[in-house]
Amino acid sequence: MIKILIASSNIEETVKFRKNLEETFEVFSITMPDYPKEGLRMFDLVIIDHNFTERSGVDYVSEVIESAHIPVLMLTPPDDAGCAIEAIRSGAFNYIVKFGKYEEILPIAINEAISRFNEQEEMKATITDLKKRIAELEEILGNAHQQESITLRNHSSSGSNGKKNMDIVKEIVSRFKQGEINLPSLPQINRKFQELIDHGADYRQISELLKQDLAIASKLIMVSNSPFYR
Repeated sequence: MIKILIASSNIEETVKFRKNLEETFEVFSITMPDYPKEGLRMFDLVIIDHNFTERSGVDYVSEVIESAHIPVLMLTPPDDAGCAIEAIRSGAFNYIVKFGKYEEILPIAINEAISRFNEQEEMKATITDLKKRIAELEEILGNAHQQESITLRNHSSSGSNGKKNMDIVKEIVSRFKQGEINLPSLPQINRKFQELIDHGADYRQISELLKQDLAIASKLIMVSNSPFYR
């Protein structure tokens, strides 16, 4: 059952309120603002009469909202519109002017306030969850784009390096054929190299032969790292 707290210093009015509410709600009442703050969390709604404190109960509105996140209904006098305004500014969910048989509409006002309050809280929770989900998706997309950029750079770099290396090997083989590069004095390698050239070997076959010898490999590295090719 919905629990209601009535905060009013007028005992007679409180008795009248209880008669109209106890059939539908579980009703509690206090006459002074000394109720334990942690105890306010057990209630679903608080009704505060303007006579409850010296500041027309407005100060207690703030205290309730700070202590327990629940809706507050303010009962305001018919000749003081400023009280209602201050109550709303302090965080009251709504107000009821104490005029005519106002106590008869209290059950309707309470149910409407609780219903609307819960809807707003659900909406806030939904918006919070959506913001969190959007942030997660943005992070995932950001990481994906970053990874894609890295992959593209790596592929581009790999392709560029591969092409550069291929060009260097082709140029070295060409210069070997033209006699512009002298091999170290290794007759066996020289003979095999000459045989490959005579048989029209391509640069891959020649490079595989040259890689077999450290001295030749060193010579190739020196040429490829020269200022001209670098």
